[in-house]
Amino acid sequence: MLFAAGNNAERIKGLTSERDADGLLPGGCVSAPANAKNVLAVGATLNLVPATEGTAVEMALIDARASPAGEAAMTLEPTVSLDFGTHAPLYARPLRVVVAEPYLACQPLRNAAADVRGALVVVGRGRCNFSSKAGAVSDAGGAAMLIVNFNDAALLPGVNPRALVTPVSAVPLELGREILALLGMQLPENAEAIGASESLPRGGTAASGDGLPNVTVVVSPVAPGRPFEDVAEFSGYGPIIDGRIKPDLVAPGATLLSAYGRGPLRGVSDTCSMARLQGTSMATPVVAAAAAQVRQYFRAGYYPSGMRRRSDEYDAPSGMLVKAVLTAGAAEPTGDSALLGRRLIDVGTAGRFDGFGRVDLTRSLPLQGNLHAVQRSNLQVVDMVPIAEGDTHAYVLASSGGDVAVSLVWFDYPADVNAYAALVNDLDLVVEVTSPGEPDADGVRWPRTVSHPGNGVPGSPPDRVNTVERVVLRGVPPGARLRMTVTAASLPSAFLDPDTPQRYALAITGLHTGTLESPYNPAYRPPSPPVYPPPRQPESPPLAQAFQQV
Repeated sequence: MLFAAGNNAERIKGLTSERDADGLLPGGCVSAPANAKNVLAVGATLNLVPATEGTAVEMALIDARASPAGEAAMTLEPTVSLDFGTHAPLYARPLRVVVAEPYLACQPLRNAAADVRGALVVVGRGRCNFSSKAGAVSDAGGAAMLIVNFNDAALLPGVNPRALVTPVSAVPLELGREILALLGMQLPENAEAIGASESLPRGGTAASGDGLPNVTVVVSPVAPGRPFEDVAEFSGYGPIIDGRIKPDLVAPGATLLSAYGRGPLRGVSDTCSMARLQGTSMATPVVAAAAAQVRQYFRAGYYPSGMRRRSDEYDAPSGMLVKAVLTAGAAEPTGDSALLGRRLIDVGTAGRFDGFGRVDLTRSLPLQGNLHAVQRSNLQVVDMVPIAEGDTHAYVLASSGGDVAVSLVWFDYPADVNAYAALVNDLDLVVEVTSPGEPDADGVRWPRTVSHPGNGVPGSPPDRVNTVERVVLRGVPPGARLRMTVTAASLPSAFLDPDTPQRYALAITGLHTGTLESPYNPAYRPPSPPVYPPPRQPESPPLAQAFQQV
């Protein structure tokens, strides 16, 4: 089962004294039921939107009084709504910048018509929907609208039932305060308390000069990057209070095109349309679709060759196997935490935000002739393997030179209702890599073995909290021996339910060769027993010789 990790990250940041230096809760903010141990919890990344004109822009604000030469007082890259018009017609065309009166633009604008016509109008978030604000700006003749959020989170304005073509973008509160100060306006401390009919008082950096500020903006296109590498600021993070990794996976969950109903939904003559929405509830269907494709991959006979073969069809892949394949192939983050505003890999908090990584089916499911795959990859699995306490199962493959990921997943027995730790049955994954090693003084290469525990680094203790354990190996030399062991460290459920064995699934992706020799591997074909020739019969004597013998 898959559940959304929740959208509480930006709401609770800094709202409690029990937080770390980054303002994050020690027990995370993944909400129920996504924090359950056997489900797959999904967080959200940003999304790569279609590469159309106006999807990403840079705005250079120029204060003519402070810089007669036209140098930009500040430059920013707002988030751009894809539900409204494009900024492309505004490129390289200086626009006047004005603040809406009233500031929230939930009513017709009171600005002088000449000031608003053809201008970029700055409005505040709140009291009414984005479409109403854009309508007020459009009705007054504004060329574009820039929304200032009422908190420091990124904002993506969406839903445009009136099909307005006014370009709409947004900035966080802190950046919005700087823009308003440049325009000679002062934003109250509590931006959410502004009334629908209120205008902002004068103040800020431009208020002390003579006359009104003369600020213009030049809008320019920005080449799209890889936003799906960045975790969205609203996405719930972990770890859970007992130390478990949540969310399990992340997927694009911002600016997703989704079904949307305009007006009341009565079930008969609803007005259905499409809109770009955001949230972990948008990311979860993406992962659900990926899980369905993993299941189809096995059922249709694509495993292990990457080509459809009827003889390879595996009719009943378990949920454990689907989860293991997705986590083994997940891509590690290379972007930012939008909540923290800095690199995930630099602050060491990647696992808190993205769990085991971003879903990437090109890494999880090898397909012959797949031109979209980041790297060539192989897949080996075992599924629904029963194991008894104290037993150790060993599997061996060989590296073909490159990265390898191993993921162990099991569905655990229910814990007591008030138990602090959710884990009951504890399995341990260890991957041993035996490589030729570096040559000694005599040029002899002595085999070198390094043990990698699940969810840890060599030498670290076993994982005692998670029902998913993964080992990621980088740059394994070709020919190195990969020995994966699964050990049942503790199975208390055997005392409560001795008739139900603990089972697990194991998935190995990446650059490796060989087959997991197990009857629980759908691809394993045990060698046929040798066929011995029948014993030779003595030759019959020739007919003449037979008569003589008689």
